[in-house]
Amino acid sequence: MLQTGTYSIRDLLSFNQSPVAQYDPQAIANALAEDNASHNRNVQAMLAAFAELTTERVGGVPVPGTGSMIRVNEDGAVPTRKTPTPDQQNYPLYKFQHGEGFTEDYLMRATPHDLAIRQQTAQRAHINSVRLELLRALLVPTNRQERDRFRDGMLLNIKALRNGDGSVPYGGPNGEVFDGTHTHYLAAPSLTEAALSGLIGTVAEHTDNGNVQVWLSRAQEAAVRGLSGFSAYLDSRVIPAALLANTQSLVGNQGLDTSNPGNRVIGIYDGAEIFVKPYVPAGYVLALDVNATAKPLRMRQSDLAAQRGLRLAGGSMAHPLEARYWQDYFGFGAHNRDAAAALYIGGAQYVAPSIGG
Repeated sequence: MLQTGTYSIRDLLSFNQSPVAQYDPQAIANALAEDNASHNRNVQAMLAAFAELTTERVGGVPVPGTGSMIRVNEDGAVPTRKTPTPDQQNYPLYKFQHGEGFTEDYLMRATPHDLAIRQQTAQRAHINSVRLELLRALLVPTNRQERDRFRDGMLLNIKALRNGDGSVPYGGPNGEVFDGTHTHYLAAPSLTEAALSGLIGTVAEHTDNGNVQVWLSRAQEAAVRGLSGFSAYLDSRVIPAALLANTQSLVGNQGLDTSNPGNRVIGIYDGAEIFVKPYVPAGYVLALDVNATAKPLRMRQSDLAAQRGLRLAGGSMAHPLEARYWQDYFGFGAHNRDAAAALYIGGAQYVAPSIGG
């Protein structure tokens, strides 16, 4: 019977006996291209809660005015007010590459499985770079200036989260008033109730519709579990018998995910869900408002559509060697500087982490 359809990446991974030359090269190329498009969509979905995509290099969050209405008489008219100038940010753009080298003999014998593995290696490298750049944008507390080297050399003013640089946040929904020393980079000698509540409150005080998530490393998991007021999600295999008749008694009616201890939500503290994340550095805790209309970060992509997302950009050959290069253009900058905050555990002053990559 004639079989119709197209190769998928699963098919390519299963073809591990015969060289590529024995298969339809266009079908293999199509399968790799579709898998890479799926990868790029997944990366965008991963970022959606805390980073907006943009091709612009200049932006800002509108700043509503503060104050009260004034009582007037029958023919009164109050002075008009100007809307405050938006807190303007610039967003950087960098070029990232991943290279794979081959010999002629390797390529002659390589199977579709081998090609799929090479692409998956590039995709993992891409995700790691995206995460590292995201962490730099969130955890490094200093503003900086850089030239826009992939456009026209314009000088970009790239800002961190709110860092006491003199810019004044607009007032909170409950009458909170802030000044130019307000910072979202906090520090504490150890992870205490006051330190974690302070971190959560630093984000929550800027909104009346927030959904604050806290991210930390496994190194801080035991400390947060020991805090008074922490409510742990329970392993569904060991639910106390007294709760079995009333599952609504479970915290959040959600069980603990035991499949990946390094990347899961573990419970609730002070109204915020607590997540263990494998890429948060030890000694740091992040709080993010995932409900914020304007996200904490913007991820800038190239204004040229052909340069957006991970792609196989080309290769070079110097017999008997061949190299292939995957690349992407992107960069992160703070956007809504009040929608996230960072806590350093280990001292009274915030210390920026050393982030590799």
